[in-house]
Amino acid sequence: MGDVPFGPDDPLVLVPGLPDGLLMPLDGGAVMIGMGEPGDAILFGTGDPLEVAGLPVPLDRLQVRARIDALIDVVVGIYAPLPRRSLATTIGRLRYAVPQWRGELKAGLQRVPARLARCRVDGVDWFWPAGESTDGADPGETVRLLSPFDPVVWDRRRFELLWGWAYRFEAYTPAVKRKLGYYALPLLWRERVIGWANVSWRAGELVVDLDFVESRPVGHAFKRALDSELDRMRAFLAREESAPSVE
Repeated sequence: MGDVPFGPDDPLVLVPGLPDGLLMPLDGGAVMIGMGEPGDAILFGTGDPLEVAGLPVPLDRLQVRARIDALIDVVVGIYAPLPRRSLATTIGRLRYAVPQWRGELKAGLQRVPARLARCRVDGVDWFWPAGESTDGADPGETVRLLSPFDPVVWDRRRFELLWGWAYRFEAYTPAVKRKLGYYALPLLWRERVIGWANVSWRAGELVVDLDFVESRPVGHAFKRALDSELDRMRAFLAREESAPSVE
């Protein structure tokens, strides 16, 4: 605990029978283990006992609300835009991140629309950070193969609303029932996800199986962008293969 304030007028109480390693907050001081007989403790110090002991001081209700709101804003900033239903689901899952505040999440969900920008498209309310521009930036001539857990892909409900087709992660689906493949990677071309790829590394070679929701884009721009993305993946997998194993 280091040097803890202690003077002749501070309360001094012997507390028998406490388990070793315990710090117990009490009025007027903090319990310190290891003083007196084995299993006993000395209570000393003034002021907030948790602060004296170097432990976090409990937050008041307004402070808890402020931290919940800040946490929600971080999550929305990562996953936005979010339809209303996905917003509620995402905030609800914060109960695994802050189980001590799970009882505050419902109120946090009720407060969040007032802080966010929103619009309604085809009867669905969408939310995103108020300071974020919705002007369509030029995505460029770019192909990306996305992880099944990428923020763009993670919310399957939103994925289907945005791209008009259902993506499923089928690694745990029996092979005969798979529609997309064992580990299908959604294929993002410009601003749309237009298909998927199953990629494997066999005998030092990249093996790619492409499928498209409608048809493969024609023209040199798509071919160059796809080749560039596959080159990046090929270089990454080659490095992984040549990396020394850790025993």
